Amino acid sequence: MVRPLARQKEARWDTRWRYLILDGYVDEPAALGVPPYISPQARSIAGGLVCGGAPRDRVGYLTVDQWRMSRGKEGGRLPFEGLEAVIILSGCVVPGKYLRGTPISRREVMELVSSLDAPLVVITGSAAGQNSGPGMEICQGDPGVMGEGISASGRVISSTRSIEQWNTHLKEGAFISSLHPDHPSPLICEIETSSGCPRFISGGCSFCMEPGRGPVRFREPDDIATELRELASWGVENVRIGGQSDLMSYLSPDVGRLEVPRPDPEAIRDLMTGVRSALHDGKGVKDAVKRGRRIGIDCGIIHTDNANPSVIAAYPETSLEALSVIAGECTSGSVLALGLESSDPDVKKLNNLNSDAEEVEEAVRLINRAGGEYGDNGLPRLLPGLNFLGGLPGQTPESFEFDLELLGSLLDGKLMLRRINIRKALFPDSRGQYTEKTLSREVEAAFGRFRKRVRDEYDRGFLSLMLPPGHVLKGVMVEAASGHVHFGRQIGSYPLLVGVEHRAEVGEFIDVAVTDISSRSVTGFSTPFFLDRASFSDLLALPGIGRRRAAELFRSVPEGCPHPEKLFPDHPWVLPHLRCGKG
Repeated sequence: MVRPLARQKEARWDTRWRYLILDGYVDEPAALGVPPYISPQARSIAGGLVCGGAPRDRVGYLTVDQWRMSRGKEGGRLPFEGLEAVIILSGCVVPGKYLRGTPISRREVMELVSSLDAPLVVITGSAAGQNSGPGMEICQGDPGVMGEGISASGRVISSTRSIEQWNTHLKEGAFISSLHPDHPSPLICEIETSSGCPRFISGGCSFCMEPGRGPVRFREPDDIATELRELASWGVENVRIGGQSDLMSYLSPDVGRLEVPRPDPEAIRDLMTGVRSALHDGKGVKDAVKRGRRIGIDCGIIHTDNANPSVIAAYPETSLEALSVIAGECTSGSVLALGLESSDPDVKKLNNLNSDAEEVEEAVRLINRAGGEYGDNGLPRLLPGLNFLGGLPGQTPESFEFDLELLGSLLDGKLMLRRINIRKALFPDSRGQYTEKTLSREVEAAFGRFRKRVRDEYDRGFLSLMLPPGHVLKGVMVEAASGHVHFGRQIGSYPLLVGVEHRAEVGEFIDVAVTDISSRSVTGFSTPFFLDRASFSDLLALPGIGRRRAAELFRSVPEGCPHPEKLFPDHPWVLPHLRCGKG
């Protein structure tokens, strides 16, 4: 299925701006900020600027895609005068494929900097080192602290933050979400609960940046709920609790003492209930409901990300209690991505990975048990995702056979997996730049075969298990068109790409009955499907309908479609989705 890039809204220029945040996007192991997401780092910068003395109306925000759109109109020069500072956020160290945005490149950073008149240009974020160059300063400390220093004294401060600064910057920076091109919908605010990784006491996984952040620090549930209330007051409708390396370890008293801490279900309950109350009782969701949106389907989405499977497997009863809390308080379609990376025992040992195949299988089983019930939007409430890496030290062609064996066992056991992520491992060099390790031709070829088999066989298998023909996905937002095919996704974590081969309006929400499945996407038709409003070509989107049957159906519409069942002998499940008659 083709992946067209959805077009963002054009920038809302404001000549009062004196500080500009240029969002080149964030994609890190424990944070996401590529549209429709806005990262906590971007909001922290804005909050820091305000805490340093900048009035809110003097702080501006643009995405790099909005800058690209304006580039042709303005000859490469932003239409601002009097800017005191431009802050470029560049944090994509695990880049993937995105529908609504493309992370900034080093070439674009150079082009942007050359077009600016601001006396101070700063680049920050985990990819700042590899995207920096002449004409700018680099900040490798906390972005909120940096922002506060810039507006208070014009100086770039690279330092860590206190818990108080962390909470204050996020709360005070909530307003910047209203300037995002996806505001209010399908914007999703990524929420941070902690920094660092509980496995820092053993050094963590060989490739990961999180243990390098030092001992784990947690935000309290009340502080997170306070931030959520502020975000909601600025019209935010959807959030993801994704800013942590392991949600299951949240506020566990064992963190810092044990590498595999016991979950604290009550702390997780306080977190999740506080988030749900703050978001669903807030202005953003209430306004959305007035516009006809449905909580948990078109708005009010609360999703999660990131869990350590070894924690779940080590404490099954306690974990099941915590998982049941998460499944009960989040909205359906939520995901807990499990960082297995490799099932090969030798690779696990060499790279200090966090879990083995047996632990992952137990974690998948428990998440299915807690979250496998289908919810309002047509997806299970909470399902696991699974991450695999190629390019890890010690991997051989045989390593990927272990991974296929695990996937086969999960599928044979009819355990649902919501997402399988496969990418190359990136490792920091002496300059802090993240690069891939060179693989032997044999390992490179084996990794390619593994990826292809997963996409062709296992992705389809797990999707077929979860979405039988006729299953309805609710709240699919139409985002783009390519020819006669329209593409959309539900709001939330790792949404499926959904294609409908009939007329639809970009920006509208539709419910879709699934007809076909490919490796990472599905095809369907909107439901209810009004035959009296459909064109001849629209009818061809229905399963089993060729041109002859479409012509019969088209002719029968004025008569009220007396016998539609005759046209769907092989697909009787289509009939409940059809409507025929005036209006």
